[in-house]
Amino acid sequence: MGPTLSPRAWQELSVIKPAHLLPTLQSLEWYSGTDTFIYINLFRSPRLTSLNVWVVPDIPNVVPILASLPVQTLEEMRFLDLSGDRAVQDAISDLVLRTTTALRSIEVSSDLSDAAIRHVTRLPNLSDASVRFANLEQWETSLDTTFPALRTLETRVDTNGVWKYLMQDMRSLKSLVLHSFPLQTEEVADAFGYLINKGLHRTIYRLSFAVLEPCHDLTPLVLTPLLKFGSLTRLSVTSPCSPTQCKSQLTNDALARLAGALPQLVELFLGGVPCGSPARGITLAGLVPLSDHCLHLETLQVHFSALDIPTDIPDEALYKPSDQTPLAPNHCHLFQLVVGSLPISTSGRSPLIVAYVLHQMFPRLSKILRTASDSPWREVQEHVDMFQKYRPKK
Repeated sequence: MGPTLSPRAWQELSVIKPAHLLPTLQSLEWYSGTDTFIYINLFRSPRLTSLNVWVVPDIPNVVPILASLPVQTLEEMRFLDLSGDRAVQDAISDLVLRTTTALRSIEVSSDLSDAAIRHVTRLPNLSDASVRFANLEQWETSLDTTFPALRTLETRVDTNGVWKYLMQDMRSLKSLVLHSFPLQTEEVADAFGYLINKGLHRTIYRLSFAVLEPCHDLTPLVLTPLLKFGSLTRLSVTSPCSPTQCKSQLTNDALARLAGALPQLVELFLGGVPCGSPARGITLAGLVPLSDHCLHLETLQVHFSALDIPTDIPDEALYKPSDQTPLAPNHCHLFQLVVGSLPISTSGRSPLIVAYVLHQMFPRLSKILRTASDSPWREVQEHVDMFQKYRPKK
């Protein structure tokens, strides 16, 4: 913990001329409590190209301190604002306004001012942006150019449809993450249709649409436009379930079509963390197309039913499922399955059978992520661990 300073000392330090203790410093990451934040001024450097700052609440004189930071040579800027102070947000926006064409990457957790938004969207070399846009609707007709070199964009969207005006000049986009996006079928279709019309469905490798609270059901129609995005390696379409109802209405057929169309997937998240309500469409057997077509898949989160399971599997198969063949390159690479609070039967051999079926589909599976440590899925995890332990080597 830093020293405790008197009010007079704070006043003197706040006007002290910053010292260049490390004049050749190029990268600075600063996270501290309120008593030591002011010392960031001592590490100013005319060669600074990377700046990563966490702003905590109740920092004395934080606005003039931020105003004194050098940003003209920055190539990477990251500000995580935990203060909740409007004056601090304005100071960060002023910092953004002082950046130059050298800036290639920016991440700011608080809302930017109108002027800062306009400045950011015009930076010719900016390739990565994670920013929040307040009052997005005002930009519908006033942006003359937007993100000409951007490759990755993460932002929050509260206004339906208007987000696409931010992307009107994008030609290099590879990754798009939108928070608070509505999951109504026609709006999602419009969003994906816009990307397809831009030709970005051929090059985008990551898509994420996240709704922060229970909204509309996740239906097969929502996924239909995605079948044209054959280059996707990471796909996330998530919306949390309500306390009383599962919001996922996906079916085995819908998942099979998606698996066949997106064979390059490495991560797939459909719906929020699986809830305790029985899934309505996808069965355990419905995961087979993923194991057949998505050989690169490593992480999976999808609402499926583990209640309807086969009962005719002989004991000798259940207890020695790995004795048949060693791992091969054509086996799906899935090693992590998010099950959350999915219901599962605890009677008889049920957990063992579920583990067996999962192991046959995904022989590399080793982690089953559950919500509660005492969940019945813990027994499934123990069986999976046993299967991996006794798998024959090549």
